[in-house]
Amino acid sequence: MALSTFDELKTGIANWLARADLTSRIPEFIALCEARFHRTLRLRSQEQRSTATTSSEYTELPDSFLEARNFQVNGNPVTRLLPMSPQMMDSVYGGTTGRPEFFNIVGNEIQLAPAPDGSYEIEMDYYKKFDALSDSNVTNWLLTNSPDVYLFGSLAEATPFIRTTDSRIQLWEAKYQAAIAELNRESDRAVYSGGAMQMRWAP
Repeated sequence: MALSTFDELKTGIANWLARADLTSRIPEFIALCEARFHRTLRLRSQEQRSTATTSSEYTELPDSFLEARNFQVNGNPVTRLLPMSPQMMDSVYGGTTGRPEFFNIVGNEIQLAPAPDGSYEIEMDYYKKFDALSDSNVTNWLLTNSPDVYLFGSLAEATPFIRTTDSRIQLWEAKYQAAIAELNRESDRAVYSGGAMQMRWAP
């Protein structure tokens, strides 16, 4: 059967589990599987670019933020912002203003140092979370392109409810890990398919 929507995925998981008593828990297995995605997947399809204009030391992170790839202040010149620990930022730049050069992530906010002395356009390239599946969001890129990852990942999350002697447990986890590895390889090939990477030394 097809696994292209939230309902179809739930039906597929129920079929593979063959356990009527676990049907109500299937959405939980899917949610736990999605939590694993956030920790292990960094795919080209997750890359996002966001710009904002700020004059504040603290700015909210983009929606569904997972991990920064590049962060910069636009203008002339473009300045790449470098990460710095909050202790160092407070020690070196506490109470100072200027063109931001460093950043730190504090909770759901980005802290800039030195604090902006005016209005600056900041740009971040980052990895974002896949939109979670639900009754109101019935599909996403990952389910459309890799339904096996969702299926076997969700089945693996059902393990605590299944006898440890059930041989399917190892099969599901192995197939999930193999699908994750292939997804990451495909994403890497897409990024570097234009030719071999070359190192250049600055003059």
